[in-house]
Amino acid sequence: RSGFDVNKKIIGHGGANTKRIFEKTGAKIRLRGRGSGHNEGERGEAPVPLMLAVTSDTRNQENFLQACELSSQLLQTVTAKYPEFCRHHGHSTVIPAPLFWIGDASQ
Repeated sequence: RSGFDVNKKIIGHGGANTKRIFEKTGAKIRLRGRGSGHNEGERGEAPVPLMLAVTSDTRNQENFLQACELSSQLLQTVTAKYPEFCRHHGHSTVIPAPLFWIGDASQ
């Protein structure tokens, strides 16, 4: 919905949310895909749904898994704010589920 600004809610003020995950785990958290604002070279944004990408040093699987868990918690927190935003702005509070899903990890 216009006005919810999911990207800013995920990244946090001054990058606070993604920086917190990085500081705890060393993993980089980035938004990619449609609506991310990240250009993939000359093509512009990747022609895929908005996603949160977690990348980490391959030598530390525990930190990567912790970063995935913290990212999931962050997405759950942002998701929980959406119904209240809809109520406050007079939008339907029937929210399609799920609002996000956890994809496969690449090798």
